[in-house]
Amino acid sequence: KDAILNELVVQLVIAQYLEREGLRPSSGEITDAINNIRKNVKSDPSTARQTLESLLSARGSSMEHLRRDIGNSIGLRKHFGQKADDTALMEYFKANKVAFTGEEVRASHILIDTASLKTKKDYAIAFDKIHKLKGQLDNGADFAELAKANSSCPSAEKGGDIGFFPRKGATAEPFAKAAFTLKVGEISEPVQTKFGFHIIKVTDRKEGNEVALEDVREGVKEAYVDDQIEDLVQKLMTEGKIEIKDLN
Repeated sequence: KDAILNELVVQLVIAQYLEREGLRPSSGEITDAINNIRKNVKSDPSTARQTLESLLSARGSSMEHLRRDIGNSIGLRKHFGQKADDTALMEYFKANKVAFTGEEVRASHILIDTASLKTKKDYAIAFDKIHKLKGQLDNGADFAELAKANSSCPSAEKGGDIGFFPRKGATAEPFAKAAFTLKVGEISEPVQTKFGFHIIKVTDRKEGNEVALEDVREGVKEAYVDDQIEDLVQKLMTEGKIEIKDLN
């Protein structure tokens, strides 16, 4: 419920921003995108006998919400895509080169879930627990054993091991950012993501290949636009005046 409510707020905030800045895409652009979705629904054997409307309804959504969300996506991606000139892409590529070289790290983690917590007291307990676990690790406790006994993640049964992953796209950004700053054998300070508090230990690393911007330009542009959108949404959510009224 909380996740759905948060997503609704995010989409409304984005829609207001696009309207205010004159960035809202045309009705035709949105309709074209929806028609492409309809084609994908019909071409997929698992959904071919259903309509787009019925699929949306089963997920608690509607065509109105879909048009808004698609409009938001088109508007933001077009806006930041126009800003992705050679200078911006080169700066981004230099700052995030490891994300495009194919380098991967293998990590284990201990997760203390906060996504399902309801009270500030529960949140404070989780915060205290993750820091106590870090203290135990600093004093020589075995990482795998602590993960098995305390982690909320299914990886707990494997001592927290989640295998290899790249810098972008596979894990939450704060998690990946922290993991890629660690050397093999190092353990992070507590890291917060939307899932909860993590302690990360890097256990292996696969070096990537040297690449030039032109080799990965499209991937760099997509990642650049994604990050620009994420930064904007965080700014809008932080600076906006959001009031949720209980209508029950």
